[in-house]
Amino acid sequence: MSSVNTTSMTTIGPSRAAVITAHYSLILVFIGTSLNIITFIILCRSTFRNTKTKPIIHYMRTMAIFDILMLYGWNLDHYLANIHGFTFSRQAIPLCRFFSFLNYFAAQTSAWLRVFVCLDRYLSLSRLHRTWFSQSKNILIIITCIMGILLLLNFHFFLFVCYSRADGTISVSSWLYVVYPLWDYVNLGVYNCAPFIFMVTFNSGAIYHLYVFFIVLHTKNNTY
Repeated sequence: MSSVNTTSMTTIGPSRAAVITAHYSLILVFIGTSLNIITFIILCRSTFRNTKTKPIIHYMRTMAIFDILMLYGWNLDHYLANIHGFTFSRQAIPLCRFFSFLNYFAAQTSAWLRVFVCLDRYLSLSRLHRTWFSQSKNILIIITCIMGILLLLNFHFFLFVCYSRADGTISVSSWLYVVYPLWDYVNLGVYNCAPFIFMVTFNSGAIYHLYVFFIVLHTKNNTY
């Protein structure tokens, strides 16, 4: 009898791999949150307060915040589902919609902020004077536009995603259209492919201008 109970408990409980990955998700949340908070505090110190001379700090501070938000949602639900048998997303429809939105919005915003950091780096190396993109006030406008566009892109989660079934449980799908895997494909382009292409392009341009600068400097040193 005891062997039967042991077998059933082993079958019902999460596997060792699931437990390890669940705790890894929790550790990732704690470490990532701590390090990003430290980063944000450092970027708010007096050394970095003059954003007119270092406007890129606006990007760095915002990235630190969104990198924290990225850690929650999937990671937290993954830990709770495997260890405690529930998730925040399935406790209430508002929570379901919020976390579904956050999983995409935070990651996409963080990715596009990095794109504009790469653009700022490229422009600072390829232009003699600051461009419109490198001015403190305009960077705040860019950040607001990025957040606004991606908010609108993912706003459908608050309207059409998550609903109550007849048995009282909450579905993370949409009652109007097939949101998954459709939005995963959209996210692949918005979060992965497009930012990757832009970052590679801008960083390649930055490397090229650094190489040209090094060649010119080396030639001048040899001349003198």
